[in-house]
Amino acid sequence: EGTRSFPEETVSFYLTRQENGNTIVSKLSFADGGNIVPVDIQAYKGLNLNAAGYYKGYIWMMGQKPVSKKLYKLMADGSTENWDIDGLPASAWKTAVVDGQGMMYLVHENSQVIYKINLEGVTPQLMGKMAINGLEANSKSGSFGDLLIDPKTDNLYGWFNDQAGVGGGLYKISAQTGKSRMIGLPSKR
Repeated sequence: EGTRSFPEETVSFYLTRQENGNTIVSKLSFADGGNIVPVDIQAYKGLNLNAAGYYKGYIWMMGQKPVSKKLYKLMADGSTENWDIDGLPASAWKTAVVDGQGMMYLVHENSQVIYKINLEGVTPQLMGKMAINGLEANSKSGSFGDLLIDPKTDNLYGWFNDQAGVGGGLYKISAQTGKSRMIGLPSKR
């Protein structure tokens, strides 16, 4: 519980866990013969890796406590860089994903708006926001608990958690327009 994994271009991925208020980042590599070799990379103090993604060798994550508009770049030596993102609301960030061009898509708690941050360039920049439309009529209060991205199409997939417990499900979302459609219900697993 509370872990996130980020695939890398090579045959390895990063796994995170919370321990004593710190985020521990481990790299799991698949060695010859199929053995998994875990290596703890670093402990990052006081960071909660909830809304985060992987891009160009770094984990990028939003600050969490209790609300933030700060973006962190996690280095392999345990240090971080961070920026306050102009135009971004100070929020409790729920989930994020990064595409292959360095665009981070993120959603905060109890929100149906996707914010886009460009990670390329000298400093990360907010590139805009878009409302997610097309949610079922009884699913207007709640938020997306997870986002995934299709690297071929840049379509987003998100699991919507309805606060009232009367809706929710798996949605396919256009990263360009925010238009969404339900493609799965909880009862269908």
